[in-house]
Amino acid sequence: MNIKTFAVEHWMNLYEQEAVYNIAETCVESFTVNELIGMDGTNPADFFNEVGKKKLTYGHIEGSPEFKSLVSGLYETVEADNVLVMNGAIGANFLVLYSLIEPGDHVIAVHPTYQQLYDVPASFGADVDLLPLRPENNFLPDLNELKSLINEKTKLIIINNPNNPSGAIIEREMLEEIVDIARSCDAYLLSDEVYRNLLQEDNLVVPSVADLYEKGISTSSMSKVFSLAGLRLG
Repeated sequence: MNIKTFAVEHWMNLYEQEAVYNIAETCVESFTVNELIGMDGTNPADFFNEVGKKKLTYGHIEGSPEFKSLVSGLYETVEADNVLVMNGAIGANFLVLYSLIEPGDHVIAVHPTYQQLYDVPASFGADVDLLPLRPENNFLPDLNELKSLINEKTKLIIINNPNNPSGAIIEREMLEEIVDIARSCDAYLLSDEVYRNLLQEDNLVVPSVADLYEKGISTSSMSKVFSLAGLRLG
């Protein structure tokens, strides 16, 4: 397996902890543990007293039913049984790719985007085509170009919405067109949605592909919008 260096993570590993001013941060400023616990009026001391009584068992293998139910509430049609809890969106993305991609499969991924989304399937032996997001198109995908990349081996189309790093948002109409393209070749559609609902327009509603397509897969996390990167939940 040939895995390329994860450039952004390598760069952050070298410089992030020692930086005086970090203008490359990808998250909203994180909460402290006390701030998180106290959001609903809970006294942190009481909380930790109760946590201290818990036994460190394996817990629920597929994730807490209560947590999965709350996550499903972030979507329109997703049920708790359709939610799988992972160690961050990076773990969720990896599991999707590991579960679906075999050598010889064809994958289409938007670019630029999070490096994992195109380099990991390539490391699994997939033929990966990059769909360029150009400034003259407001960093939105050219759907005619997407159609031209489809072939008989296309198994997965990957988007990132809102896009990292451009911030471009694919709204409902274009998302539905992308779904139609994926459905036309019976491909899965993976949407990395870690920045979903981090919007500057109060009335804008951007649906998840999991609510639009029977083979749509949404990945997200607690890191970006919820300011809780240290929880490592995806």
